[in-house]
Amino acid sequence: MAKILKNSSAIILCVLISIFGITFFAYSVTVLSDNIDTAGNITASSTITAGELLTVVPTSFTPTVVGYILDDESPEGVGSAHALEYALKVYVSGKYAYVTSIDDSGLSIIDISDPTNPVEAGYIQDNSQPGGTATVLNHPEGVFVSGKYAYISSWIDDSLSIIDVSNPSHPTEVGYVLDNSQGGTASTLDGACEVYVVGNYAYVTAFYDHGLSIINISNPTNPVEVGYIRDNSVGGSAQALKLPINLYVSGRYAYVAGNGDSGLSIIDISDPTNPVEVGYILDDSNGGTATTLASITGVYVSGEYAYVVAGLATADDALTIINISDPTTPFVAGYIQDNSHAGGTAHALDGAGEVYVLGDYAYVSSRYDDALSIFDISSPANPIEVGYILDNESPEGVGTAVALHYVYGFAVSGEYAYVTGAYDDGLSIIQLPSADLPTANINDLSASTIEVTENMIVGNDLSVQSGLNVGPGGLLVGGEVGISASSTLTSTSSQPALSVVQNGSGNIVEFKDAGAKVFYIADGGNATTTGNLNVSRTLNIGGGTPIAKHLSATSSVDFDAIGANSCAIKTASFPGVAVGDSVDLGIPDALESLGELSWRGWVSSADIVSVKACNASTSASSNPPEAAVRISAWKY
Repeated sequence: MAKILKNSSAIILCVLISIFGITFFAYSVTVLSDNIDTAGNITASSTITAGELLTVVPTSFTPTVVGYILDDESPEGVGSAHALEYALKVYVSGKYAYVTSIDDSGLSIIDISDPTNPVEAGYIQDNSQPGGTATVLNHPEGVFVSGKYAYISSWIDDSLSIIDVSNPSHPTEVGYVLDNSQGGTASTLDGACEVYVVGNYAYVTAFYDHGLSIINISNPTNPVEVGYIRDNSVGGSAQALKLPINLYVSGRYAYVAGNGDSGLSIIDISDPTNPVEVGYILDDSNGGTATTLASITGVYVSGEYAYVVAGLATADDALTIINISDPTTPFVAGYIQDNSHAGGTAHALDGAGEVYVLGDYAYVSSRYDDALSIFDISSPANPIEVGYILDNESPEGVGTAVALHYVYGFAVSGEYAYVTGAYDDGLSIIQLPSADLPTANINDLSASTIEVTENMIVGNDLSVQSGLNVGPGGLLVGGEVGISASSTLTSTSSQPALSVVQNGSGNIVEFKDAGAKVFYIADGGNATTTGNLNVSRTLNIGGGTPIAKHLSATSSVDFDAIGANSCAIKTASFPGVAVGDSVDLGIPDALESLGELSWRGWVSSADIVSVKACNASTSASSNPPEAAVRISAWKY
């Protein structure tokens, strides 16, 4: 159920209409008839602003399980999945949920196109498991999907594994990077816990290295750690990175939950090779100003706030809202605790694990209450629990769910939450309170997250303030493409990184510097540059022998008179030449005008060119003047 409020200065009349399970409340009959039809379609001619023109608010906060899937060894019954034993973390992309399994040491890919009947489409396991093909999936923790790849952190293998999931029925490990404790090249992956991917970089928390590792993933077959930062307890520079357990990346900052420090660390990652902690906030148990950050476990960032949960072991079992408008000085705006603590009002925050924010609501998983809880965060200073769902074995009371025992990871996509039950070896799909409208024509819309499961058409400009990830379908641009900063095009398949097709008669490609054309490829393939052309490898002209390098220098030569039918040799220093290089001489007119003499040159030893002058006449030559000779050498 949802409530829609419409304000108008026209006729003040209350009308209550129920359409498609959604309740609409209007103050103007005339406006209502123009904007909401009998099918439930909504048209708004002006900006929708909360509390002003149109507000959609759920009136019932009772989440409901619509489907679930169990592992074939689940204590709740024999399920159909093969890699969900001790299901931990989940990431949703499109019609698939990607779930890490600790006890199966694997990744399960679940088809969720029908929420009432999720089906395992495929899975991949570590080679420590029978039939496993992956090298570094032992005890997988975090999972993040971007494009055709799933990025998985492994707690036992101390690694980041990259899985090609373009074929969900047959996922394949294509690359990985290991911590140096496992013989790898990374310095900060011991106890790899959580992973977050933005563009060409994966950010991984290393629990036992007390740090954050930044890994370049532009080549999925060869990921490389390019930078890291560690806590001061192990000689690093950060104050709140001890036992980092979770993170969220937004803009130029990584927000890391330091469980051992009971604090939130804010790290500037604008230079991936040199991440720097710019701010942090600690719990009062560690000398800080916050009162509900003990044993922090999760973090989510939305706008000017970081939403942090604490619920591991002797924790505060709380949702804390932190103002991060100034990253150097974060401060607590508000919080709510579980009712197991004095003054706590929430029923399902015991063992809070992860948090997800969508609009005015925060969703929090609870391990010890076996629950998913919903909080109204419209007032950051006063978050309120508005609903929750419990497992049928929850200590908080007998719930309606059958696969939520020990909830840790979850993801929210659309109107559903996808929640793992570690002790039930399962994944539950829970329908969340929402406004389900057939269509809505809206002039302006502000939302924290928008997911489009089919197509989206934008009639004007689309502004993306951070990265733009495009899947394997590619990107088709009908007009000009402008790049105002450094940019890299990377292809990890057999396809070209950039393909430009010109079906007309204009230039295929043009490069301009401050508006002036400096390089272009014309129709037909002819290339023209107004500047220098530097070739770092070989140059092949017309299909002939590739030219590796051309060297040129001038050297002054001074020959004496050369006798009849005789030759003389002078040497010139020419760094870079080697025996066998081809040599051409540019003889000045002062020497060439001596008709009785001929000239040739060759590389007589490394860095030395010999110049030979021969007199083929029957009389001695005149004394040649000293002159500068241009020497050109060609390497093939």
